[in-house]
Amino acid sequence: MSQPGALCLYKYLGVWCIAESTCMYMGYTFNGEEKWDGLRNVATSSFHQSTRLQDVVNTWNINTSNWCAKHIYKRCRFLGNKSLSQLITMLFLATWHGLHLGYFVCFFQEFFFMYMEKGTSSNALLKQASNVLPKSVEKLLCWFLYKVVLVLCSSGI
Repeated sequence: MSQPGALCLYKYLGVWCIAESTCMYMGYTFNGEEKWDGLRNVATSSFHQSTRLQDVVNTWNINTSNWCAKHIYKRCRFLGNKSLSQLITMLFLATWHGLHLGYFVCFFQEFFFMYMEKGTSSNALLKQASNVLPKSVEKLLCWFLYKVVLVLCSSGI
């Protein structure tokens, strides 16, 4: 795996965990249900155990993802196309991060990979192939593949 990519990835993870712990110490994250995850941005254990890109997206930058789902994705329902709504959301996120070409490429890749993941999960040939492998081996293979892809994408290779 790429060392610079892993360092970049864990830099963000570390900063978010430190910021979250500071907010927990001040009492800002209490949600009234004996939990202190009101400002949680990364689900670290779920992030490290994710085997699909959708799992990575669901566990990384949680508050921003929830806000975009509520205020952008769901408001594009009138278009009648989930993929188009997702693409518009990704374009908004790229613009929000900045007008650099790299952000647009990154979020377009995320849209493309998510679209392809949805297509392969319904592929009958892959379902038959997954019946041959034990579920634990399949999950381990998927986990390794996504970690390699994630680190390579974060390093810009």
